[in-house]
Amino acid sequence: MNFIKTINHIKRIILIIITFILCSVTGYINLKYYNGIDMYANQYGNPILMLISSFFGTLFIISVSSYINLKVIKYIGKNSLIYFIMHQFVFVCLSYLVEGLFKPYGNSVLYKLLENTIYILVSLLIITVVNNVLIRTPLATLFGLKRIQKTKCITKNEQNNSGF
Repeated sequence: MNFIKTINHIKRIILIIITFILCSVTGYINLKYYNGIDMYANQYGNPILMLISSFFGTLFIISVSSYINLKVIKYIGKNSLIYFIMHQFVFVCLSYLVEGLFKPYGNSVLYKLLENTIYILVSLLIITVVNNVLIRTPLATLFGLKRIQKTKCITKNEQNNSGF
């Protein structure tokens, strides 16, 4: 039985490596020879290469995520609609603050990496707080969330008087 698990484990790792290589190679070719992908500017380079790279990239992410078992990732996954709805609003609000902090440093790769890390961490924090407040209101059902009902604590005297 352990032998079969080992074989399946090896197959999954090989799948991860192959999908990463294929995604990277097709993405690089699309970037180098067809001016890359810029969805904001509606430029997709070679559409066939873009689709192949997207397919293998998605397969790679799904394969890698099967190994990750973090409560934070599960929480975000269960509440992904609220994160999807709010991320652009939070990013726009953060852009005024973050770009003001990093504008004097130019477009250095290190500062862009730090800037994007701040965007991600702060937006996750803000959206998580908003989500925890939202699930306690009647608006929770609007976003596909289960509303947390306030429960009344029953004292021993109330429990004895009620016949329980």
